[in-house]
Amino acid sequence: MGEIKPLSCLVVAALLSVGTGLPPDVVTLRHSYVAAEDTPPGSVLFIFTARYNDNHRAVTVTAEYNRYIIVQSITPSQGVWNVILNRTLDREDVDRIPLTFTLYGDFVLEVHSMLLVTDVNDNPPKFDRSVYTADVNKNTSVGTIVFNDIHTTDPDTGTGGVVFYQMVPVGSDTHDIFVINSTSGSVILNQSLDFQTTNSFHYLVTATDGGGLRSHADLYFAILGVKNTLPSYTVLAQNSTTMDRPPVFRRIKCETMLPENGLSFYQPLRLEATHGDKPQSYYDRITYSLSSSSSPPGLAGHFHVDPFTGDLTVVQALDFDNIAFSGQPGVITLTVVAKDHGPVSLSSTKDITVTLVDINDHTPQFQAMEYVADVPEDISIGSKLIAVHAQDGDGGAPNNHVFYFLETGGLDQFAIDHVTGIITVVGKLDHESVANYSLRIMARDQGADPRYSYCTVHVTVSDVNDEPPRFREKHVTTEVSDGAFPFTFNMSAVDLDLNSHLKYSILWNDSYGVFASLDIIRGGDLAQWLDIESEHGMIYQKRVFNSSHLTRFVLTLLVQDVNAPDPNLQQDTAILRINVRETIRTRRSADVSDISNTLHISNKGWKKWDTAVAFSAGLTHFLKVKEAQRVVYNKVFINDGSGYSNTTGTFTCPQSGKYVFEVHTFAPRNSSVWLSLYHQVTRVTTLKVHAGKDSKAESVTAVLQLLQGDEVYVMSSPGHSSRLFGAPDAILNTFSGYLLSPASE
Repeated sequence: MGEIKPLSCLVVAALLSVGTGLPPDVVTLRHSYVAAEDTPPGSVLFIFTARYNDNHRAVTVTAEYNRYIIVQSITPSQGVWNVILNRTLDREDVDRIPLTFTLYGDFVLEVHSMLLVTDVNDNPPKFDRSVYTADVNKNTSVGTIVFNDIHTTDPDTGTGGVVFYQMVPVGSDTHDIFVINSTSGSVILNQSLDFQTTNSFHYLVTATDGGGLRSHADLYFAILGVKNTLPSYTVLAQNSTTMDRPPVFRRIKCETMLPENGLSFYQPLRLEATHGDKPQSYYDRITYSLSSSSSPPGLAGHFHVDPFTGDLTVVQALDFDNIAFSGQPGVITLTVVAKDHGPVSLSSTKDITVTLVDINDHTPQFQAMEYVADVPEDISIGSKLIAVHAQDGDGGAPNNHVFYFLETGGLDQFAIDHVTGIITVVGKLDHESVANYSLRIMARDQGADPRYSYCTVHVTVSDVNDEPPRFREKHVTTEVSDGAFPFTFNMSAVDLDLNSHLKYSILWNDSYGVFASLDIIRGGDLAQWLDIESEHGMIYQKRVFNSSHLTRFVLTLLVQDVNAPDPNLQQDTAILRINVRETIRTRRSADVSDISNTLHISNKGWKKWDTAVAFSAGLTHFLKVKEAQRVVYNKVFINDGSGYSNTTGTFTCPQSGKYVFEVHTFAPRNSSVWLSLYHQVTRVTTLKVHAGKDSKAESVTAVLQLLQGDEVYVMSSPGHSSRLFGAPDAILNTFSGYLLSPASE
């Protein structure tokens, strides 16, 4: 069986427009493989790998429309494949077999390779006739070529295609009267015919190639008198000078392959020429030289031909990338001159084709190491973002074919065309969720040992006024003591857009009040008691409330973003209930920023604590908390009792007793928040907020019995990370607590 030899360059990959995923990470198919034509069917031609690095995504391989090979999986989990010969090879019939493999994974990749069939000496020389005849004049001079029409063909290449001739007499002992030139096949008269009594001779001519295969033909000579007329097939050469012929190259095609920067051919190449002059004579000697002309020009000096043997060698390595090929990349044409040494020197030429194989010795280089792109958050899916481009200095395919891959950053929002490097938007962008992306892009060539480089694309998602304002809670109830003045209550809303401008109002037609007599007061009449500050959403008292007269206000509040294209489409409403009591203990359920007023002592026997313990803190910046990471609320509104630390995010109990804790959080649309409240190391409760197309705010409250020194804090829930949003003027996440009753109670 012949040897299977892989060549050191990878396949040319053609992209099919199927799927939006990535092609396999590892594809070891090469540009060319070599197999001898006597390789038995069923033999493994070569093995290759096609797989993803994570081994979790399967790759299926098929060989398209090829009767010569079968693709067989060896280890599916590792993506290893056999390519098996399916039928007999014959170089003389087909010497190059195109191979096309289709790789099916997340992405369909079509890969082209070539099976080069090398020659085996399996064809004997073939005479153009089985019987040759010739007439020779009896007076012919010794040394004359008397027959020059013996021709053979041998389709084998190399030494297997080189033919040598022998000739032996049949039925007589006259073997030295005629002799044959072993290389040209010319028959020469070796002895005078003047004294011969036989008028015919029979010889058996044997043609043997360099591999030992042979064939035979018969040669008959008729000896004629001086006055006989020679038949048309008689060849006489009375004057060797006038009948001299130029050298004839034995090879029909002269070609070989050379690796880039190499000094040795894949297969040695020898040029041989012969002609019909006297063997072993001065005229028969041929010398070889290399013409200075070449294609592309200027490359002949990199080669040398031995003047006596005709062996072609490399004297100076060639760099594929620095040669300007005018035709097919890698093809070099040289011209060899064969010259004899007769009185009138004759010569002939032969073109040689040297295929220079490109080596993958250049890394793709991006035009810039960093790219910048600005995009509005309402950009349409499928829109082009930016195009990156990398140039590979290798001179030929597949080493200079560059594919692009998005490695990290925004994998759900962006995709890159693996061939063109165009980055497109494939997912919804939201400035309020993520305002900046850093995309790490890899450019990888398709060489046998791929080379790659990286660049970074910085994407800024600019804000578009698309978020409606949100009241923190839709239904709020608070209480106020009669006679108290002034009374204020913060009902400000949150709008995540940077360019929003909120305006507040009370929808009087949808509001009402309740007298102590249970009569209803219509909305317009309520304006004499209270109103809302239009810029900041602060409810303020205009006159003293008296519970004997008025017991409840039910207000419908409206907030609109007046900077929105249509403020009526970006608005929100909330219901505020204000209960008026003679003497009350007020607890606001919506605005924890005013929790310093949470605890009020009534005149009905409640005990006033010696020590007031209450705290409230919020987050004024964006914070991404990892799994089981403690949340540090940096902005402290109140901290009576100094129990809360905005350095650690921990409340340390200063006085034993029963405490109430509240955690409030906010999730922008299409996001989730997972937070847990801990007492010491025990998880007390978990707040899970899942926002769909609309943003969502939720709170959780817990009552805990604490000992002095106990710690209470908020952490990202186990198994989850969360992104918490906030700004100095938009506090969306708060942590609050107060002492409900001391331990003595």
